[in-house]
Amino acid sequence: MESTSLGLTGLVLDSSVLIAAERRKLTPAQAIENIQTAIGEVP
Repeated sequence: MESTSLGLTGLVLDSSVLIAAERRKLTPAQAIENIQTAIGEVP
């Protein structure tokens, strides 16, 4: 993913993210934590 000079202002996820997390036996909260770890905090 390319970053612009404006920076990342948000992130939109679809249900496939939670479905994939469920298949990995993760809770929705754990899935979000993993995403935050991977890309950093979004203000």
